[in-house]
Amino acid sequence: MPYEEYISKLSWHRTESEQKEAIRFLTQAPDWDFSNCIRKSSKDIWENLVAVIKKRSYEEKVQLAGELLYLLMDLNWPGALQALGILKGIRKEDILPPLESALKSACLEKDGNWLSYLYELVVHFELSDSDFKEITLGKIIALKDW
Repeated sequence: MPYEEYISKLSWHRTESEQKEAIRFLTQAPDWDFSNCIRKSSKDIWENLVAVIKKRSYEEKVQLAGELLYLLMDLNWPGALQALGILKGIRKEDILPPLESALKSACLEKDGNWLSYLYELVVHFELSDSDFKEITLGKIIALKDW
């Protein structure tokens, strides 16, 4: 059965047993290409995708940090709070590159809401201007909504 079929079973529109089967399968799938798995899917599967990511290896969580950071555009989105928890478990040196990229994107889009949520990670990891190469925290603070 192709992975797309398992991914579709993650939807909250499917039965609980189908969702659990898909989570179990995708958690253990050795060759699943999960790049852009959240961005290329619909909101009805995000929470279960995050549940899968939570059970994957540390290295895969780091690889998927950009996907998890995407969910922080709105903490009301399915899986966003769980994504934030996973991100807080990544080491500072591993989270810095994808976090800087997300902060840069949020600045370019002038998305003050997303910047505010991303800033929670800046505070959590006690980051400063010297940690970043392409952004300044003062600009982020000025653009975030709260």
